[in-house]
This record gives sequence, structure tokens and C-alpha cells, in this order.
Amino acid sequence: MPASDPTTESNTVTPRKLAGQLMEAVYDGELSVQKALNKWPVYPNSNDSSLNAAFKILFFFEADEGLHQTEPFYADAQLQLILEVSLTLKQNKDLPPHMISTYAQIQLPNQFYNQQSFWLSCYCEIQKAIQFFSQLASHIKLLISKKSH
Repeated sequence: MPASDPTTESNTVTPRKLAGQLMEAVYDGELSVQKALNKWPVYPNSNDSSLNAAFKILFFFEADEGLHQTEPFYADAQLQLILEVSLTLKQNKDLPPHMISTYAQIQLPNQFYNQQSFWLSCYCEIQKAIQFFSQLASHIKLLISKKSH
């Protein structure tokens, strides 16, 4: 049997496979929903109706965060949906038609699309500031330890 070709579709990381990996990371608690949305492989409202539906599923999971404390069964149902969608996307398959049609009817607020890149840029700037102040604190500690000796 010939060795598998690494350039075949099954080994290529497609936007769907990446989205599935992001959703799986959210399901496993390894990635926040906001970070997954910010790393989404295509702009929302793309030509891929499965990716559009998956994006909205994550969006509403985060929007419903307050309900998760009071409605644990609802939270579990949403997590199961995230897992199901992640597995489907990782196989590069279409989501079921009923799921696509349900989420196609739902419009996200327009300001969300404009704010996504704004918040991502803010996050990056905050990360830079934290790194700067962390390095500054290390230098100050070093100076203090040198003075005290």
C-alpha cells in the first residue's frame, strides 16, 4: 500500500477543520469562546453556511453564559452541540440542514462584526503592556537586589 500523500485533502487544514479544532478547544475548556471567535478562520457571513452556523453557535454560547449557572441542563445541551459541531467540522463535512437553516435565520448585531477586530487589537495591546510591565518589574527587582548587597 503506498504511503499517504501529505498534500491530500484529508491532511490539509481547511477553515472547517480549524473551526472544529477551535470549538473542540472551547468544549475542553482549553480556549475561551472569545479567543475562539477572534481566531475564527473566515469572516462571519462567509459563503460557507456550516461555518456561519458554527460561529453563531459559539457566539450564543458566550452570550448565554449567565444562564449556565442557573440552567445547567441548558449549558450541557449547548456544550453537546459544540462537541457535535466540532466533530462534524473536523471531518470537513456540512452541518445537518436543520442546523444550518435554524442559524441562518438568526442575525448577529452588526456592531459585533465591527467590534471583533477592535477588541482583538485591544487584547494584543494589553498583552504587550503586561509583558512590558513584567519585564520592568524584573529589572527593578534586579536593581533592588544589587543595591542591598
